[in-house]
Amino acid sequence: ENPWFFRKLWFVTTLCVIVLMMGSAVFGAMVVIRTDVAPPNPPWPLVLGTWTFMNSTRAAYKLMNESKYEEGKRIALDGLETGGNYCELHPWECDWTVGYGGSPNELGETTLDAMVMWAKTREVGAVGYMKNIKKAISVARKVMEETYHTLLIGGEATQFAVEMGFVKEDLSTDRTRTMLKNWIANGRRNLSHSFDWRRSNSICSGNGICKGRSFH
Repeated sequence: ENPWFFRKLWFVTTLCVIVLMMGSAVFGAMVVIRTDVAPPNPPWPLVLGTWTFMNSTRAAYKLMNESKYEEGKRIALDGLETGGNYCELHPWECDWTVGYGGSPNELGETTLDAMVMWAKTREVGAVGYMKNIKKAISVARKVMEETYHTLLIGGEATQFAVEMGFVKEDLSTDRTRTMLKNWIANGRRNLSHSFDWRRSNSICSGNGICKGRSFH
């Protein structure tokens, strides 16, 4: 009775199957795939994103498409990180759902979460409630590759990021300060969000064509 729901369910299920069966990497709502030998159909590399953040998808695809295979090099993961970084550094292009300047907590602080997975080895790394670090996906990758942990949160995540060479920065903007002011003025009730979570997904494939697809 809800065609959109079942189409979306089919899409997400397909992504999960791809991740489990192939050398893929996953970050949030993006899946990237790169194989050593490009099969004729479908074209490779392949980047799938849940939302129509096309420049993020293109950034991931471009890096993978221009990378040469080297033993031990995680090209799909490099592409995934690049795509995630694009949104983290250009949050206005990604509906402010990722990166600095996003919805603040009641103290006016913007905190970030990120998780990355590597299908070949079933490795996982994640950070949560991390403050003062812009590239959350990159820190999550460091957690996966440099520690025995799966998840670091809060101050420990920020401290780890600094130890890994990341620079502490203020994630607040005039936008977040205005959001906090309006929230307090509204009696500290949740404000309605205009973002449509049913929007669409984006895809870039080996033929270099990037498309947005609506699930309305």
